Amino acid sequence: MSVTITSGVINLHKGQKSKYPLTLNQWTDAFFIFSAVYLEKFPHQGVNLLKYCYVIREMQYLHGDNSFCLYEKQLRELKESVNIPW
Repeated sequence: MSVTITSGVINLHKGQKSKYPLTLNQWTDAFFIFSAVYLEKFPHQGVNLLKYCYVIREMQYLHGDNSFCLYEKQLRELKESVNIPW
């Protein structure tokens, strides 16, 4: 799947299936570990990380595992090159 955002609307487009999709429970476990480390350096980002976690969980609920995995991966890649908020 691919994700595009146009005028504040998130659009999902089907693509190739991942061989091993990440489950929401696996992602949440990893995100909690990441958050603990990240918040040591940026404690003021706690609210933003909670909101991001909510968005990911809502996306999975509405569109399934592949959609949230793709969105999360693309956001992390974008965050590496452009300092966008969580």
